[in-house]
Amino acid sequence: MRAAHGLDSWSVLMAQQGHFIETSTVLMKQITSTVTISIPFITGDPFCINFNYSWLSFLGFAPSHTPAYQCQLISNGWATAYLLLFLASVALTVIAFSIKLYHFRFHTRLLEERLVIKRYTIQLLLMASTLFTLTIYIHSQAPITFPETNSRYLIGLWIATPALLWPLWLAANMVRQSVSSQWQLMLCIIRGVCKGLIIIIFAFFLLGTCLTLTQVPPTLANDQQQHFLVDNLLKAGITHIYSDYQTCNRIIFLSEERIICGVVDQKLLPEYNRYMPYYTTVSKDAHSSYCFPMKEHNDAVIEKKLQQEGINYRRFTLADYTVYQLI
Repeated sequence: MRAAHGLDSWSVLMAQQGHFIETSTVLMKQITSTVTISIPFITGDPFCINFNYSWLSFLGFAPSHTPAYQCQLISNGWATAYLLLFLASVALTVIAFSIKLYHFRFHTRLLEERLVIKRYTIQLLLMASTLFTLTIYIHSQAPITFPETNSRYLIGLWIATPALLWPLWLAANMVRQSVSSQWQLMLCIIRGVCKGLIIIIFAFFLLGTCLTLTQVPPTLANDQQQHFLVDNLLKAGITHIYSDYQTCNRIIFLSEERIICGVVDQKLLPEYNRYMPYYTTVSKDAHSSYCFPMKEHNDAVIEKKLQQEGINYRRFTLADYTVYQLI
């Protein structure tokens, strides 16, 4: 069996990259956004979780108070360290693989060496998958539009983490050999530095875990607020609403589609509706209400629109949301 032209796996993957004009300027922006934003975000940078990600406040996450320039420095440093580890891992794995393969083919052919070669092959495949993932991501529209949220497409990088840390682990566990005292000192320094780096990396991951746990209370409070919003909208007889992207997705899910929502922008125009029948249903209802977070400051635009159309409405607030119910 063969897929029709344009419907094979590779063609579908390429189609997901989006449509844009490829220029050197665009490519530089893609690389910069990937390195400075997407890679730190998806690989566990525990600092500045809300520096470029203000949308996280909709999920209950507290904002970061670290100055922007410090966050940028941290993100750049994190990405640089990640890429250096990646290059070191590839280089050392290729060298070790070549040496073992040479000895196996022309000398020993021991079972132990066969197992080592298999392990190096797996490491190289992991690193190749990482490089492939980064290449496909960079040459897409993802790092241009929303490099923060679209970083989820790099989640495959997690799988390569053991291979990425392998050079540090290898250097930290080097066995002392019968070499001169000068080299012995150098060996001790290298081992100490690598052990220190491993400790720092795991300390960062532990810090990220602790910071995540601190977000549990505000997130639970936000979850209760969302349930309160859904329950009271239903009590008011509101089943069709216009709102922003994040609010629409949550309300439809929490209400089990008892409330249908159409996504609109700041000018109340349709925007990024993933499932158009939802918006179609809402737009066909002449009494669809408006429900926006107070922080969006859409009141003036909504009231002007309703007044121009001569529509009567009831305005009230629910759980930090402003609701306009058409009468």
